[in-house]
Amino acid sequence: NLLCPFCSYGAVDRKVELYRGELLLVVRDFADIGTEAVTITGGGEPTLHPEFNKVINDALDLNYKVGMITNGTALGRADIGVLNEMVWVRISCSDHWDYFKYCDVVEKVVKETPAPDWGMSYVVLNNGAFRPDNFVNCVKFANDNGFAYIRVVSDLTHPEWITPMEEVRGTL
Repeated sequence: NLLCPFCSYGAVDRKVELYRGELLLVVRDFADIGTEAVTITGGGEPTLHPEFNKVINDALDLNYKVGMITNGTALGRADIGVLNEMVWVRISCSDHWDYFKYCDVVEKVVKETPAPDWGMSYVVLNNGAFRPDNFVNCVKFANDNGFAYIRVVSDLTHPEWITPMEEVRGTL
C-alpha cells in the first residue's frame, strides 16, 4: 500500500488476493505435516486483507505460533485480541516514507498489546536517499515503546546503490 521500492513483491499484481478459504486450506495442509509457526507478510500491509482477523484466528485455532511483518499504517484494523495472541510483530520502516504519519496508531496498538515481542526493521535505501532524521526518529520510537529489537538492513533489491552502513552508524 506504500509502493516501497525495496519490496520483494514489487512485480506481483497487487489486485490478486488469497481468500480466507484458500489460506485455510494451506495452513491446514501445513499443520498436517507438522508445521508449528507461520509468518504473515506479503507486499504491503497484511491488516488490509478484508478477513485479516479471521485468517489469524484460523491459524491460532490450528495451534500455530503466529508472527507478522507489517508497515503499521493500518494496524488499527487488527483486533487487539488477535495481536495479543501473536508471538511477535515487526514494523517495517524505511527512508521511502515518513513513518511518523502513522506513529500515533502504532503507539496506541503497541500499548494495548503487550503480549507479542515488538520489533522494528529499518530498510536503508541505497539510492542516496538515506534520511538520518527519519532513521533516528524510528530508533527512538522503538526504544521509547519497549521494542525487543531494531533490525537495520540495506535495500537488497538494488545492490548497485550502496549506502555504506558506516554512514548509518554515524547517525546514532
